[in-house]
Amino acid sequence: MNIIRTRKDLKEWLKYEKKLYPLNLFAILTRNQRYYNWKYIKLLRHCEYYRNSKYKFLLLLFPIYRLRRNLLGAKIGVQITENCFQKGLLICHHGSIVVNRFARIGENAILHGCNCIGSIDNDDCPIIGNNVEFGVGSIVLGKVKLADNIKIGANSTVLKDCLESNVTLVGSPAKIIKK
Repeated sequence: MNIIRTRKDLKEWLKYEKKLYPLNLFAILTRNQRYYNWKYIKLLRHCEYYRNSKYKFLLLLFPIYRLRRNLLGAKIGVQITENCFQKGLLICHHGSIVVNRFARIGENAILHGCNCIGSIDNDDCPIIGNNVEFGVGSIVLGKVKLADNIKIGANSTVLKDCLESNVTLVGSPAKIIKK
């Protein structure tokens, strides 16, 4: 799993993710939802850099950035711990997004809001592939493995593995719908 270790990695990840959050002057001045989501992603990635850097003196900045991220997260309703998501994380709508610190999610994940990715027991967390889209209110719980290119429908609850790519999961408990 790739993590941000160097300043070069940080810049690369932020450049990649900034394209997912196009901001114009109006969005910045009015502090709309996209603005706060992008600000949260930047703070999250800085936390990852300061936590993972080989330069131990940078670890002194980690609590400052984590506090800023946590305060903004409390304001917008997002709780994501460092090193859970690969690059390309897109939060479409904030509010009630919770991700367990042991969950691992691949590149280009899309969260539509009111999502929970976590565990039933403490250590049994999901491992999710690349290009997975989480519909509004979708939940993934337990020691679940999901393949790449999966869409999880709105208000669906995933409790079992899905190792088949390019499918949609819907329902509670979620079942596969082929494309």
